[in-house]
Amino acid sequence: MPKLADMIYASRNWVEVGGKKWEAWEAANEAKNEECLQEMRSILAQHKAFDLELYKLFSMQEDNFTIPSEDDMWNLMQADALRKRIDDQRVFALYNMSKEEIAASHFGDFLAKFSYVGLDLIELRAVYACLPKVFLNDPNDYKMIWRNQVREKLFKWTVEEKEGYLSADIIRHPVYRHLPPSIKVTM
Repeated sequence: MPKLADMIYASRNWVEVGGKKWEAWEAANEAKNEECLQEMRSILAQHKAFDLELYKLFSMQEDNFTIPSEDDMWNLMQADALRKRIDDQRVFALYNMSKEEIAASHFGDFLAKFSYVGLDLIELRAVYACLPKVFLNDPNDYKMIWRNQVREKLFKWTVEEKEGYLSADIIRHPVYRHLPPSIKVTM
């Protein structure tokens, strides 16, 4: 039977190895995560501008109303799909919050409002790039546990992506494939 001191040493050694693994992974993926965050911020901003264009197009007075072209109708359908995605994923609100605001958020927001279930790889990378390393007012470590769960899922997906096992729908949600031409996507 192992001695208690040996077990404590082994667990400390395991934590050190695990910590180094995460530090290495974060250093290797930091730039890509930040790039994904900028991409998602850009898409959300462009989508707001495109919504305003569509609103102007379809809310004209009766005497100025013109029948929209097929392209305008197609763009409207695609914009609706993106709007539904943005509305469904309330975690996207993190993209426009500062790290200080996120750190001070209530832990209940992370359990319900900021659910990362259903995100694609690029969206999840962007969420992780938003997160602070330390949270305020987190005595039970719920926020840190949530952050670590996001990191573990992201780690798993990045390994699968590197090995070629990740499906295209997990890398990028299908709604981003047919965006209106005025919304530019670089990824």
